[in-house]
Amino acid sequence: MDPEAPPLWMVSEHHPRSVSQLMEDEMINGEETVAQIGFVVMEACEVMMRLHGEGLVLGCLGLDCFCLDEFGHCLLDFSHVLALCRGVRAEANSHSIGAFVSPEVVAVLGDTLQTKDNDFDGLVGCSSDIWSLGCVLVSLLTMDEQLVAGWDSEGVYDDWEKEVATRLNASLLGTQFEPLAGIIRSCLSYDPKGRPEIADIWKCIRGLLMKSGHVALAPDDDSAAQKSFRCLLLGELSSMFIESGDVESDVKAHLSQGAEENSSDQDDGSNGDNRVDLSGSDGPQSARMFKSSTLTAHRDCVTGLAIGGGFLFSSSYDKTINVWSLQCLKGHEHKITSIVAVDNGNHSLCISGDSGSGIFIWSVDSTLKEEPLYKWYEHNDWIYRGVDCLAVSGTGYLYTGSRDKSVKAWSLEDYSLCCTMTGHKSTVSCLAVASGILYSGSWDGTIRSWWLTDHTPLSVLEDDITGSIAPVLSISTEANFVASSYENGYFKIWKNDVLVKSEKLQNGALYAVELSGKWLYTAGWDKVINIQELLEDESEVELEDIASITCDSIITSILSCNERLIVGLSNRDIKS
Repeated sequence: MDPEAPPLWMVSEHHPRSVSQLMEDEMINGEETVAQIGFVVMEACEVMMRLHGEGLVLGCLGLDCFCLDEFGHCLLDFSHVLALCRGVRAEANSHSIGAFVSPEVVAVLGDTLQTKDNDFDGLVGCSSDIWSLGCVLVSLLTMDEQLVAGWDSEGVYDDWEKEVATRLNASLLGTQFEPLAGIIRSCLSYDPKGRPEIADIWKCIRGLLMKSGHVALAPDDDSAAQKSFRCLLLGELSSMFIESGDVESDVKAHLSQGAEENSSDQDDGSNGDNRVDLSGSDGPQSARMFKSSTLTAHRDCVTGLAIGGGFLFSSSYDKTINVWSLQCLKGHEHKITSIVAVDNGNHSLCISGDSGSGIFIWSVDSTLKEEPLYKWYEHNDWIYRGVDCLAVSGTGYLYTGSRDKSVKAWSLEDYSLCCTMTGHKSTVSCLAVASGILYSGSWDGTIRSWWLTDHTPLSVLEDDITGSIAPVLSISTEANFVASSYENGYFKIWKNDVLVKSEKLQNGALYAVELSGKWLYTAGWDKVINIQELLEDESEVELEDIASITCDSIITSILSCNERLIVGLSNRDIKS
């Protein structure tokens, strides 16, 4: 920014009544209090959907970010939001200034390199604001702003989540709004993928207020159409003037007095595609932005490139030629949550599921058409929509695990629904097939096994030790072993349906586990791949630490193939 340029002032209308004052108002009874809060939060949802529709994510919220006009309607005080963002960026204690920041945003803020380079695509999005909005709702319903400040990134999430659930249930007990507790808890899911859409929160509250699950009219949620978002908290508007050293005190003064915040006009950080700014160059492309992506596989200097048949060929001093497909399979309208590949003789398929309950099948051949071969939707119930995991058996079935707590079996011949398996008490988050058995893991902390022949239940694997129960995030099988990873950083190993190993490996969630032969690979929030050797004798099972590999981003998936380990990272990279 040119220091000689005249300043651009941002001015917003001041409304003296904050939403936080709802906690001080004396209402006739608890149900009336919850009803008024419900109407206010509905309007807050509409504000957030409008912002997301414009491609803007806030990154943090506080109770005083929302105010009420003279008619009692909820408005967003953007100046207050900006002041709050600057306080967080100045490394002020987010709890002391009343800022609600999601775990993934905290992780990005703690990574100086990512923040500097605006490299947070895949980490920060609409779901980050849903966490913050959930904190606002919990504070209002429990009348306790400090309750949501009990979470931190040091491994106390589980205890905090249970405390929130207990307090919420107590606050809503005896009212018609008891079902609201479930969707609020999902707003505070440690895994961003587990959080609902803001439109779903709006519909749930509206349905309860109208004493009916049917909502004839619903606001348009345009956030799904956005390919990239700008985050106010991580952008330049929130980081300006930090070097002055007085930001934290100034922010606290603003937050306590309700003063207007002024700022210069700067672009926020974008979490869309990587871009190269050539505005300072003298060439014909000056002042343009170019998209870029990185393909990483070679171990030495790349010596040549060629394109043919829809593929990119690259040669290298590492004595290999890598083949990259130039095709992109399109058709999903929602976030893709799972993918499997099926090799069946000369016929290969790629199958994917998304958060809108869509199941898409592509034929994998030399043409690799972009449009799907076949697609269908599991169901259209907005409360339970979303396919979370997929698995394929050698018996001709595709299995889907979803948020309606069930596992469904679909025929790969005509794609018809053959069977629905029930028993889980929460979202089915992962599936695995081995030795004629289907294993399903759930957010309820259990793993269920089913016969592939007739899809009848076989057993339930669970650990009843206090403090060790957490959502199952990943399952891997090998011979008579089942390995599972959990949201609280634990991994567990079962042998012949008996728990033989349970250990806390990381402070954050373990998103991925892979059991390949005698090798166990685990990785997740801590950005570390742990490699252990499985040692077995007749009496016990032991694990010996072999190595650990530190990555530069959160690890979301692991695949072991032909003595090669392939990992997917939340920063868009795939490393091998």
